[in-house]
Amino acid sequence: MKKNVANIKILDCTLRDGGYINGWNFGKECITQTFNALNKTGVDYIECGFLQDNEFSNNKTLFGSFEHFGKTFKKNGAKLALMLKYGHFEQNKIPKKTKGNPCDVIRVNYCKKESTQAIKLIEEIKDMGYEIFINPANIDLYENYEFKKLIKTVNAINPKAFSIVDTKGTLGQNDIQGLYKLIEDELNESISLCFHSHNNLALSFLNTKKLISLCQKRELILDCSIFGMGRGAGNLHGELLMSYLNNVYGKNYNISPLFEIIEKYINPIYKKTPWKSSLPYFLSALNRCHQDYAKYLADKENLSFEFINTLLCAIPKNKKSSYDENLIKEMYQSAHKENSLARSASIS
Repeated sequence: MKKNVANIKILDCTLRDGGYINGWNFGKECITQTFNALNKTGVDYIECGFLQDNEFSNNKTLFGSFEHFGKTFKKNGAKLALMLKYGHFEQNKIPKKTKGNPCDVIRVNYCKKESTQAIKLIEEIKDMGYEIFINPANIDLYENYEFKKLIKTVNAINPKAFSIVDTKGTLGQNDIQGLYKLIEDELNESISLCFHSHNNLALSFLNTKKLISLCQKRELILDCSIFGMGRGAGNLHGELLMSYLNNVYGKNYNISPLFEIIEKYINPIYKKTPWKSSLPYFLSALNRCHQDYAKYLADKENLSFEFINTLLCAIPKNKKSSYDENLIKEMYQSAHKENSLARSASIS
């Protein structure tokens, strides 16, 4: 069956997910120029930042109100999205969707333990007139029966899109195929499928290609970021995805506006705080751990990869997916002390 290329869409999340690298402090000029360049590429959605209870700064892509968001962005082609992480934004601050409100899409991200409350919030936001993306974090934590139950709940809500969120970058192509089979069997055809990947196993692009080949019947929305900007090993490179879709599927994304953005804004951030494939991030994905555990250990000097792997493996299962700095600090200090004592004993 030939792929209907009109059903492949791109969502750029640089200004939101990329913000984990720089504390969302892109600077006003960078935010404006990046937004303008993305509109010139022809991407279908631009995720502009987080809805988050905080003081407004026009240098950051964290928005404490829709009024603040409207001061920063005006519609210019692409649909505009914001992400709401459950528990980080007061529901009473969400206004009904109006013509003057530039936000088209709200993507709601939540942990498995928050499902009941988050689903209630999602239903209420949908009733306000926004397109809704349901983004359950850590999709690898769901057993098949739990995943089917989740999809039934999604069908009842009938959002714009349901997302496969590979939070820790742990999924391989067999995982993608298995998840897609469940989705194709259970999810209403009218609901778009979205894919948000992380590149900790260096499989982001391959997994995306696999999903494109599988998803023939419904709209497929693919997350990416400029130069792959994102925490851990980063996200799917937007320029790579656009080039692939142009060359293989006859899409017409204009990549050239991104080159100046990469050179002027993104590359200086990368040089200061790089996101790239590395053995510690690979090990975090292999052990199904939050990538910030790997970052904490990688920032320590002279740790062997075997030592890092041993600690990541020892993190309690119920703590692996949510980063707990105190936990990894205690584990590191304890293991470091034991190693020091063992070395002293062997010398004596």
